[in-house]
Amino acid sequence: MNYTEISVAIPYHGRADFFKETLKTLLNQTCKNFEIVISDDSNNERDLAALDALVKEYASYGLKIRVVRTKPNLGPILNTKQAVDACKNDIVRILHTDDSLAPSTIELELEIFNKNPDTFFAFHNLSVFREKFIPNENGKWSDKTWVDNWLKDKNYINSIIPSCLVINKKVLTEVGFFNTEFEFMYDWEYQIRLFEYAYLNNKRVVEIEAGYVGWRISKMSESYAKSLLCYRDSRNIAKLMKKSYAKIGKKLGINKKSIKRFKRIFDNRIEQEASCDGANLKLPLRLYPRKIFHYIRDTFKYLGKKISKKRSYHTAKSVLKSAAPLFFDDKFLLYSQFPMYAKDVKITPSSDNIEKTAIVICGPIVEENNFTYETALLYKKFYKNQNVDIILSTFADTDETLLNDFRALGIDVVLSDKIRANGIDNINHKITLAKFGIDKADNLKCKYVLKTAADERFYNPDTVLFLINLLKQYPKTAKSELKNRVIACSKDSFIHRIYGICSDFLFAELSDIKKYWDVDFDNSDTNELNNISKKERFMKYSGDSYVLRHFLKNIKHNLKDDIKDSFEVYANYFVVIDKEQINLYCIKNSNKNSQYDFYFPNLMKECLFLDWFNLYSNRDKIKYPLSDFGSY
Repeated sequence: MNYTEISVAIPYHGRADFFKETLKTLLNQTCKNFEIVISDDSNNERDLAALDALVKEYASYGLKIRVVRTKPNLGPILNTKQAVDACKNDIVRILHTDDSLAPSTIELELEIFNKNPDTFFAFHNLSVFREKFIPNENGKWSDKTWVDNWLKDKNYINSIIPSCLVINKKVLTEVGFFNTEFEFMYDWEYQIRLFEYAYLNNKRVVEIEAGYVGWRISKMSESYAKSLLCYRDSRNIAKLMKKSYAKIGKKLGINKKSIKRFKRIFDNRIEQEASCDGANLKLPLRLYPRKIFHYIRDTFKYLGKKISKKRSYHTAKSVLKSAAPLFFDDKFLLYSQFPMYAKDVKITPSSDNIEKTAIVICGPIVEENNFTYETALLYKKFYKNQNVDIILSTFADTDETLLNDFRALGIDVVLSDKIRANGIDNINHKITLAKFGIDKADNLKCKYVLKTAADERFYNPDTVLFLINLLKQYPKTAKSELKNRVIACSKDSFIHRIYGICSDFLFAELSDIKKYWDVDFDNSDTNELNNISKKERFMKYSGDSYVLRHFLKNIKHNLKDDIKDSFEVYANYFVVIDKEQINLYCIKNSNKNSQYDFYFPNLMKECLFLDWFNLYSNRDKIKYPLSDFGSY
């Protein structure tokens, strides 16, 4: 049989902004032999009108689109079933309104069903994305591995989301459809039935490698949040496992030990998903003690006092808080706690007499735990009704819903496009975001600018006042062309890296920080760095060093490119503060308080205020021992 066309079944329930992006990926398909059937259960006039406008627009571009109206709030599964039933073709692919397809997806799917007309269903391994889906059209698929990989392993711990599923309509009559009472458009019982039926009836199933279907994750994605609920009722899934093994276990050589292993893997998956952004997924009570014990064992290596697994979560938590000392491998351990959310920070600034300052948050928005949003909310809380402007400088392809959350707080949002050439350590993106954010501070007529990164935050509300007072306490040297010094932070500012001041956290007067970021893009061939040693790469070549070198040229400093001159630069043009002085936390850093081990020579030694002050006071007598990389 020759399949000439495929149907795309789409359940619609509002969110036209996301759906427009999905329609664009359909418009860009290399194969045009498909129809689009949209089943709409929207519940308000605005959503209905938005869909009608989109359908009219994309039909004018040549897409074959039909809309099936139904009663409001039919529910995701019945809404999808209605779209599938209305499809005229035998091969149907399901697509959600916030997901994306690579340009050759439908062409590949038609090719698979035509080369193997007896294919029962095909499924893609999904590619997760937050901002923009990057396809990887490798053309790889297989009908050989699914039995071993899925019936023996993946079937009980991995879900195939509907957007990844392409079915022959025979599936509907022989196996049925999703459970309409389930909270999400997916349930394990249906997937198990699909694979079991195919196996027992010798039906062909095709697995397609990741790269074709993009599944959007965002805190606004209802399907993402609900999908995590699939992991909640692990006891029922364990029952499904036993039923499944009763049918096929002996044929595949699976036994009770296999079931035990799956339960253990499944518990790990529940713990993992419970901590995901937007999950709102509560752990089963039996897993709370296990989670806290893992936390103690793996994060703190707590061996000083053994904690019985019979102890409750609360007991374990109290021991972690109060038991001293914590030690491991002949070392004492300390840990710090930082509230995740702004509402839990109760301290306020000691003074409201702050000169006009901008805090510029640069980088892609960190959605996990709403980190960047909560950071902006914390700063607004600190500097409410004060002379401090908060600016978010991020990329133009950011989800508009996320941006509106920041705008609702009164944050100035500045957008810039990504550029093709990343440069060393993605520095070109950092340059772009910093420039746009600082220009906004200039427009707002700010005297000072604190440039920070979207993946870090400070918890001390007196930070801005502290930085301003530091500039007054340590004036510039006479020969400097700057108005004042630049304040940097110890985090990732390394003593042994030549011109190694980290560019993530910088504070200065407006004109000085504009000079700092008046930098051309890095167009060098970064592949050449593969030919040098790790030590030399660390000491001389980094995105931070690239920016600082250009800044030094801007202020007419004669670069000598050696460690002695680097010390001179730190002493003459900077003040370096400890991250602990402002309670700075960065989510990408190690859980260790410092990335380097202080008690033996290490290239990863950060520059502390103590180091900077000694350089500032008497740099000629300062020598730091060098070594290769140590433990960090």
